[in-house]
Amino acid sequence: SLEVNKGEVDAIIGPSGGAAAAIGPGPSPRRRATSSTATVGPSRPDRTRDPTVTRQAGATHHPSLEGVRAFGAAIVFAFHFLGQTNPSWLRGVWSDWRTQLGPQGVAIFFAMSGFLLFRPYAAALIDARRWPGLRAYAARRALRVVPGYWLALTVCIVVFGVATIHGPGDAAVLFGLVQNYREGWALVGLGVTWTLVVEIAFYVVLPAFAAVLRPLVQRCSTPQAAVAVVIAAIGAVEVAALALRRSEEHTSELQSQFRI
Repeated sequence: SLEVNKGEVDAIIGPSGGAAAAIGPGPSPRRRATSSTATVGPSRPDRTRDPTVTRQAGATHHPSLEGVRAFGAAIVFAFHFLGQTNPSWLRGVWSDWRTQLGPQGVAIFFAMSGFLLFRPYAAALIDARRWPGLRAYAARRALRVVPGYWLALTVCIVVFGVATIHGPGDAAVLFGLVQNYREGWALVGLGVTWTLVVEIAFYVVLPAFAAVLRPLVQRCSTPQAAVAVVIAAIGAVEVAALALRRSEEHTSELQSQFRI
């Protein structure tokens, strides 16, 4: 008990002074050095105290994106609601405006998915953090999409008859979320879920894309060089996607002109 009281007194009034010297020694040199080191020199930024990022249930949550998410959801809702109700004022330029709402809202959600899902891989590539596990990544993506989609699709088929399934092949296409790849089936079943097919394709490609980047980034001598490699790779993918889309549009034009 006396030993503890000495330490408490030394911690409060310090090792200098008559009372402290009479009672016993002050803090250990190791404690003193630690204390001095903590107060001298530049402080490193505390990532855990970033007001735009919080930790919830082991995952990274970005409150700053909630407004963007709500805005995208409102755009998509307005697109479908106005399309179903078809108000009298929705003519001319307003009709063209409504037509653009859907693609813009979907693009917002795709951009958010790209940012949130690639961020752990970017941290692993640039900051040399732990590489995201493929099994955990696949399980989280599947649990986020599949149960709700299967339930909604089953209810809508049984109760509302949104689709007629002829055999296991049709069921595999709809429940396997590959309807976009079957001609004429993109809007069969739950028509709005064509975006899920695109999203799942992104889920599949993303880890492979990051794995291809990994050996390239490991050769970089500085974080700035690693960032440049990642940005250049993303830009190259975007250019290739735009070129492929333009090629498909040109092919469709030729087919319509020559009735191929």
